[in-house]
Parts: sequence; structure tokens; C-alpha cells
Amino acid sequence: MIEPRERQNPFGLPDTLLRSLDALSRKPPKDETRGVLRQLVEQRDWSLEELAELLPQSDRSLLNNHIRPLAKTGELVYDARSRRVRRRRS
Repeated sequence: MIEPRERQNPFGLPDTLLRSLDALSRKPPKDETRGVLRQLVEQRDWSLEELAELLPQSDRSLLNNHIRPLAKTGELVYDARSRRVRRRRS
């Protein structure tokens, strides 16, 4: 994860979302991580590696603890072949 003071904004994220990312602790509660994850996928599609760069978890942890459960409930879509995450389109 990139430290807050070093964070650039290569993805063009809104300032409010950057502040939410910066506010996450090293091991945030699941609901906080999932809240920020939901905000991120509202912005655009992401690779698992990009999300692991932004969030304070490894790609494996994000996938097992957050992305797969959210995909199972239909809140987002995970494509295992491309390792990309996107919001569920209505």
C-alpha cells in the first residue's frame, strides 16, 4: 500500500475517496474496507493488483475476504480470468 503522504493520484480519484483510502488503518474492519471498495468500483473497473496497491491488503486477502463475498451477494462482479473487478451493472 502507498503511504498517504506519498500518494499521487494516478487514477484520478476524487479527493473524498482519497481521504477515505488514507483513513484506512493497516488492518481495517471488513465493513470499512468493503465500503471503500464499493466506492472504488463505482468509479471504474479495476484489476486486482490495482486494488491491492490502493488498499491495505494483499491481492489474495482482498480476493478471499472482500471481493469474492461481495461478488457472491451480487454487489460487484469479479472476472477470475482477467482478474478484474467491476460494479454490477443493472
